[in-house]
Amino acid sequence: MVASLAHTKESAIDFLDGAGLKIFPLICVVVDREEGGKETLRKKGYDLFSILKFKKILKLYLEKSLINEDYHKKSLRYSRIAKKYALKK
Repeated sequence: MVASLAHTKESAIDFLDGAGLKIFPLICVVVDREEGGKETLRKKGYDLFSILKFKKILKLYLEKSLINEDYHKKSLRYSRIAKKYALKK
């Protein structure tokens, strides 16, 4: 769901902060979907570190014939639209 791009990370930050814990301003994720969460978190003073990026995963899948060119293009288009939508907020 597009509306929840950085929502789970923000919720966790709010919960931990509310519990009186000091929050280190670096968030690590396995996959950055590249849909605007990084930019949203940066505005709030947090950096996002990712092990993998969505576009690189898609490229690998395409190279290994795990997805076709059409699916690759549609996925990239969805990612761009989701990011544009998320950054408007």
